[in-house]
Amino acid sequence: MKALLNSLQERVLVQKNRLLSDHEGGFTEEWEDVGYLWVAREALYPGRRRVGHITQGHRLGAKYVDELIYIFLARRDIAIKAGMRLKGERASYTVLEDADAQINQGWQQFCGVGLKSHERGEE
Repeated sequence: MKALLNSLQERVLVQKNRLLSDHEGGFTEEWEDVGYLWVAREALYPGRRRVGHITQGHRLGAKYVDELIYIFLARRDIAIKAGMRLKGERASYTVLEDADAQINQGWQQFCGVGLKSHERGEE
């Protein structure tokens, strides 16, 4: 357990998407802060993407073929769901799938991709 705690190298802000009415029959989106997590992040290079246990066997689809995919490991303090956003000091990520919780150990693992500047809300 101590080895896992020592591997958490990046503090990220976890955000979830909320849809708000625009009062004209449509919606706008807003990102709500959920809290902070320390995560371990490892790049999942194309040669390893076929290894089922890394991505819990999910097919990530053609949309992500050219994207660098990351595997994250974090404590289960915040339940991570697909579509959430992680904002780090130097980079931000979108979560591709719900976290796979390691029930008796208090940990969760999930995949994500880096956000581009326009997806982070930057100019």
